[in-house]
Amino acid sequence: MRNVGIIGAGQIGSAMARVLAESGRWSVIASRRKVHEIEHLRELGIEVTSDNREVASRSDIVILAVRPWTCSRGWRISSKVRYSYPWLRPSP
Repeated sequence: MRNVGIIGAGQIGSAMARVLAESGRWSVIASRRKVHEIEHLRELGIEVTSDNREVASRSDIVILAVRPWTCSRGWRISSKVRYSYPWLRPSP
């Protein structure tokens, strides 16, 4: 079973976490600053935390489900990763 991490488990991130967990094919860990608002996800077997670094370090795949203006430094990191892999580069 592969590990998927979701950073930003708000409305959309929580929905993705639920679908992935219910499929039974993924082990899911989700983070949110206000972790008490996603405690209900534990009932589905989803690990919850407020530590984004923990999510990233324990995941094979990381989904960023955050508003772009809340993490400008994170977007710079993701653009470095994107351009490290040719198949992720935008077409000209």
